[in-house]
Amino acid sequence: MPARDWVLLVSGNTEGYLSPCGCSKPMSGGIKRRGQMLKTLAVPGKTILLETGRFTTGNSIQDRFKAEAMADAVSAWKADGVAFSRVERDWSADQQASLQNLAGDRVLGDSGRTLGPFRVSAITEQSASAAVGNVVILDGDREDAEKFARSHPKLQLLIYRQQGMPDSSPAKIGSTWLVSPGEKGKYVLRLSYVNGKFSTYNVFGLGPEVADDPVTTAIFRRYQRRIAASGLIDQLPRPNDASFAGNELCSSCHESAAKSWKASAHAHALKTLETTEDDRDPECAPCHVVGLDNRQGFRSRAETPSLTDVGCESCHGAGREHSDKPALLKMGRVGESKCLNCHTSNTSPNFEFLTYWRKIEHGMGKTGG
Repeated sequence: MPARDWVLLVSGNTEGYLSPCGCSKPMSGGIKRRGQMLKTLAVPGKTILLETGRFTTGNSIQDRFKAEAMADAVSAWKADGVAFSRVERDWSADQQASLQNLAGDRVLGDSGRTLGPFRVSAITEQSASAAVGNVVILDGDREDAEKFARSHPKLQLLIYRQQGMPDSSPAKIGSTWLVSPGEKGKYVLRLSYVNGKFSTYNVFGLGPEVADDPVTTAIFRRYQRRIAASGLIDQLPRPNDASFAGNELCSSCHESAAKSWKASAHAHALKTLETTEDDRDPECAPCHVVGLDNRQGFRSRAETPSLTDVGCESCHGAGREHSDKPALLKMGRVGESKCLNCHTSNTSPNFEFLTYWRKIEHGMGKTGG
């Protein structure tokens, strides 16, 4: 193969974000889109694919399911090198071995490995002195990367971690390029390597215009089925013990508010998860039903039908006592801070309270509130 003309693809920093999640559009990212983008950008026989790791941000059971799905994915993508971050390296030896078995022999160490024209090392802060080769994946931020580049001036490329989107052009310290694929696996970098030097740099976002890759979709579906079968949602802690009235009882008095609610997306929130097979995911369901953190809250559509969806009590709080004594026990008013419990920067990156409020604006009906 010609050694003077190569393509290097860089992706990663998934941080548990296997699929776009949220009610703002357009949402970006997800491994299904990433699998397709990597296929689109590759040049057969001339492409090196590096995965920067940080599959998740913790070590819960669900984190491990996610990491194993990611290891399956990088194997399916035929990644040439995979870096374990400090998150993965802090796992037990058995857990790391499980990931390595799924990822094949792709896991990189600080001693480096030759991949096409590159010698690639995966470096943590603790092993920084062991850098070899001309490409390093550094488990550190921009400040760490700049310091590392100054200490290793012979490096050609240093890949680091950062939040937000990648820079529009590579930073340079001496002859070293500093690049990052950004956050949550939402981007892919494509660099060309011609005559022994990096020459071009492009950032590709994973918006809804990118189709889902069928192979990666199958891996993600297996992950979803694993989550559902594990019963993790039934094991969620329920520290609270308030009594709920349910959507129907609230609606019997607050007719005007109920009419607005029924016309809103809130009234179909659980259905959106059922459609995507995420309704048994403990990371998704709490913001789509009433009282999942409460012993008397939502259990299932069959057991607690009046607590499905984003109901009245999702925002206003448990209302059984108010429904029993409406004149004596008033419900508290709801403001922007309550919305931000679910409409976070990840799930609703374009959230603006007044704009969203207009979609669900309602009064309190004939009894007040």
